[in-house]
Parts: sequence; C-alpha cells; structure tokens
Amino acid sequence: MTAGFTAEEKLGFIDAHRSDGRLFEDIITCLYTTWCGAGDQVIDAGANRGHHTYQLANIVGPEGRVLAIEPIPALADMIDTQARRHHLRQIKLVVSALGDSHAVAEFFFRRDMDGWSSLFERHRPPNTREENITRFFTPVICLDDLAHLIEGTRFAKLDLELNEFAALKGAQNLLRRDRPMLAFENAREQAAQIAGYTRDEFFALFESIGYRLFDIFRDPFGPERWQGDPTMPVYNIGVPAERVEEAMALPIRDFYQRSMR
Repeated sequence: MTAGFTAEEKLGFIDAHRSDGRLFEDIITCLYTTWCGAGDQVIDAGANRGHHTYQLANIVGPEGRVLAIEPIPALADMIDTQARRHHLRQIKLVVSALGDSHAVAEFFFRRDMDGWSSLFERHRPPNTREENITRFFTPVICLDDLAHLIEGTRFAKLDLELNEFAALKGAQNLLRRDRPMLAFENAREQAAQIAGYTRDEFFALFESIGYRLFDIFRDPFGPERWQGDPTMPVYNIGVPAERVEEAMALPIRDFYQRSMR
C-alpha cells in the first residue's frame, strides 16, 4: 500500500528539499526513529559531520551500536571528539571509504560543500572552485569486512555521493545475514554513468538479495522509473521482502506533515 501522494504533492516536496537540502534528511530521521529502538544496531555510512550518527546513538542508547563510517579524517575527528565528550560509547567509528573490493583510492574533499565530497572528481557542486578541493588517498573497504563489529543490523543509511551501489555490492553478506531496512541516496543514471554500472546491474543486485525498492514517498521503484520521472526523488528505501508489510505500516504521510511544520 502506497502513501497515496499525488504527483503535485511529490513535486512540491522535491522543490522544498532542493531549497535547503533538509526535508528528505528529516524524513530519513523519522524513518529510523520509528523503525529502531533501544538496543538496536545500525549503520551510518557517509556520516559526514554526524547529523544522523548522534540521533541514531540517542535512539539505540548505550546498549545499542552505531557503526559510523566516514572517509574524511577531519570530519571523522569531529565525530570522535563529540562522541567522547558526550560519552556516546555506542558509536564505533571507521575512517574509510566503502566499495565492493579492497583498494586505495583518491578522494576529493570539497571544503566549500563537504557534503559533495566523493571518490569522483566529476561529482562537482555548482560553482565550485578548484582551490576548494583537497585531494587525498583513502582506504576502500567493504561493509562485509565490518560485519564482525555489528550484529543484527536493524537499519542502514548510506549517503556516499554516487558510490552507494558499490558499497551495497560490498555488503551482500551482511544484508543477507541481518536484513536491515536501507535508506540511501540514489542519483540513478547520473550515478551509474560516473560510477560505472548499469540500470540492469542495479536492480539485479536487489533482486538477488531479496529486497524490494521504494522511493522516499513509499511508492515502488522499478526500472521504468530509472529515467524521465520528475516525481522520483534521489532517496530510496530498501526493504527485505519479508518485512515489506511492516514497512508499509509506517505513517509516511505523517512524517511529511511533521517535517514541513
């Protein structure tokens, strides 16, 4: 069952998010606040400055765990400092990029818009300037390599600036074992062209691990919506097939009403 948003409503929410970049982040917060609870174990991949890391830490509490992954050392240091200051021992920080194989790769830290920092030089924010880019090399590991640090993962958020597909490929064992809900950024054809994969490869991955895909309005997301659908946002939800009914019960329309106040 969809949430029943009209095309006009969706376009309005997409415009609202474009204006300040906040709305869909707030919806993701509503998702994990409702889906997760004390003692849960969760993943924040692409933690940046810790916006979701700290909120997740408060939700899961001291008996839970937040596996926070951030490749930019300065931002990782900020998260670590705040976690220590506030005694958030449930946060386990890993300083690395994620992918589907082990490597050392060049990373592009965009100091003027650090949320756009990525493994891809072509991924540039509007009006960026060369002097605002710092290049460095980072290890690239697989989420499956970190499976021993987390067990029974309930939720995973991935915001990796076009590298989400590779990270999910490198997490297949963990996803089959734990069956978490996923919330991830997905620029679809733009990401596929820059990161080097195809639409068919993308959907085949989720089919192979038994996940169903939705947009952040909770409408089904399939190959027919890959291109040319203006109501398709850049955020997806992935749900194990056996948990779709549970996900469909989430009050998604209430989330939007709450976030737009």
